[in-house]
Amino acid sequence: MYQPLPPITEDLDTLDERLRHERDPKRKPRLHLLVLLKSGQVTSRGQAAAHLALHRNTVSVWLRRYRDGG
Repeated sequence: MYQPLPPITEDLDTLDERLRHERDPKRKPRLHLLVLLKSGQVTSRGQAAAHLALHRNTVSVWLRRYRDGG
């Protein structure tokens, strides 16, 4: 079932700043995903997964957690 991409509530400058200063290797790709979506560099889960070299299901799980407030 198709789920639309969640709206990214943070502004791009804030996300860029957090990405530059993040040192946790688990959080960095998740922030990068948000930056890619907010900046319009990718428009789908598949594109994001290919760009980040991840499986699209991983990207879907991350976006679901983001949508749910995680």
